Amino acid sequence: MFKLIQRLQQKPENERRRILIVSTFSITLVIFLVWLASFTHELMFKSNNSKTVEINPITLLQNNLGNASTGLNHFMEASSSNIQNLPASSSSSSTLNATTSTE
Repeated sequence: MFKLIQRLQQKPENERRRILIVSTFSITLVIFLVWLASFTHELMFKSNNSKTVEINPITLLQNNLGNASTGLNHFMEASSSNIQNLPASSSSSSTLNATTSTE
């Protein structure tokens, strides 16, 4: 791996940029194809298990965003209730005062 990096560093800048663009495009294409394959598999799985054959991608996106929003709201409510249930911390301020007075 280090030899490959050293060889790339020795190439001219134009060639390095071309390699960068091609490799970035290739990796992005692979990720997109994997995502597309999983998305179409999910659509096929849902259409086989339910009576609805047509699944609108916009509806799926709205449902996913709604679920994410609900989960975020529950998380925020739980966090705020946990913060409100914390005991008042007077010992930390007295410890701070004790350390500053001894110095």
